[in-house]
Amino acid sequence: EINSRLHGALMKVLNLVPKGKYDIFAVMASSFPFKLAPITKQVNYVKQCLLVIRYTPNIHREFIALCVDKCLEIDVEIRIAKNGTVKIEEKTKNEDNSDDINFDENKIPANNNESILSDLEIEKQEDVIKKNATNQENESLKKHTEKTEEEKVDEMAETLDTLMYLVFEHLQIVERHKVKTSRQLYKMIMPTFESIILTTHRSKFVQFIIVFICGLDTTSATVTDTGTGVNDSNSAGDDNDDNLDGVGLQQPNLFRVFAA
Repeated sequence: EINSRLHGALMKVLNLVPKGKYDIFAVMASSFPFKLAPITKQVNYVKQCLLVIRYTPNIHREFIALCVDKCLEIDVEIRIAKNGTVKIEEKTKNEDNSDDINFDENKIPANNNESILSDLEIEKQEDVIKKNATNQENESLKKHTEKTEEEKVDEMAETLDTLMYLVFEHLQIVERHKVKTSRQLYKMIMPTFESIILTTHRSKFVQFIIVFICGLDTTSATVTDTGTGVNDSNSAGDDNDDNLDGVGLQQPNLFRVFAA
């Protein structure tokens, strides 16, 4: 399959150029489809990016935070009145810019011996990506304005539901295959929850990501009911720096930790 070959080639390139494992996130973020782009395009993009982070786990948290931010852009535009009517209240360009998130905090600095020419080439590539993204946004906005209010609501709601489902499904698979425990996922998501979700006015649905992760812990913690006093499924795979874990003690469920 073409996608598998592309991922294989990209993985080899990133192995040859380790710095690319950090730089690739900026490309992924700037190339993320506009919120009004066809839902099939957004779904395919997110799925391919989730495959990329399998061999670039260093950007796992950043990409999930990016998905959360994109979901919030849609979430805040869906307005539910007291009488139950739903409408789309689009944000202005200035408001969108005010909510931009800096995802480069974990990006390693460039080496001193890197040439200025390579930096200029990167800037040119970023300019091309931004120009293409702007053209796509304008086309999507034009089509969006021609739709009825009901069609706009249905389109935005379906996009939000689908993106959130992809994120939830990914987190569930990660926990199920013991790539990360539910507690590690909780620690990974909490900075995003506190810095992006809690600070976003009018968010209504995206915050349930933390409830979903707490639910993963409840599912895996049923072994504590046997009377052993130890949550075997969680304590076996956690990192040593997981402060939520106790040694030889029954661990509280994540929803209790979150409520506290």
